[in-house]
Amino acid sequence: MKRVLITGATGYIGGRVAWALCDNSDVDEIVGLDVREPEAECGRLVFYRRDVRASLDEIIEKHRIDTVVHAAFVLPPIHDTRLMEDINLNGTRNVAGACLRHGVGHLLYTSSATAYGFHADNDVPLTEESPLRGNDGFTYSRTKRIIECMLHELPRGRSRTIITVLRPCFVVGPGFSNPLAAHFLKRLVILPKGALDFQFVHEDDLLEVMLLMLRLRKRGSYNV
Repeated sequence: MKRVLITGATGYIGGRVAWALCDNSDVDEIVGLDVREPEAECGRLVFYRRDVRASLDEIIEKHRIDTVVHAAFVLPPIHDTRLMEDINLNGTRNVAGACLRHGVGHLLYTSSATAYGFHADNDVPLTEESPLRGNDGFTYSRTKRIIECMLHELPRGRSRTIITVLRPCFVVGPGFSNPLAAHFLKRLVILPKGALDFQFVHEDDLLEVMLLMLRLRKRGSYNV
């Protein structure tokens, strides 16, 4: 891990990874990609304002990227589901394809435990061997399931790219900002009768796991 490209580099998770790597003297170069400019200057970060669906060939070649962290993901409440899914699905396909074409050594993708779906007969506890059954009626869950299946089915050929998939449960912390966070911040929080217990991971702990996986380059899928 010497020359790292981060998609979604100004987002919740991608931004945390970018800042952490900027402070890591073992990393030679950090390249960030997003559609929004960083709110603050992030040390050694080289930033490109670019849609994740656009070609990455030039960037990967120019910076001799050996590691990619794919954290770009459009979350609800965007009101154009077709556009959201196009960015998330085709963006991931574009990133993974570029990694395979250029022989990038490691691709780390942040998926979600919601890829397992919300079902009464889910394994308790869920393990990495549990089937991915992301609910069709829940866009986020369905999209995460589809992306994981897509990554698994990619034609690898002779590519040496190691693909790591992390499936965190609900991420919480000072930067916690999504529809679930908005619901939990209400004065009165109503949950469905008989709902299972929620499981959370702190954003600092998720970051630590991501940095560990970047060092170890572990192939496969892992619950967090």
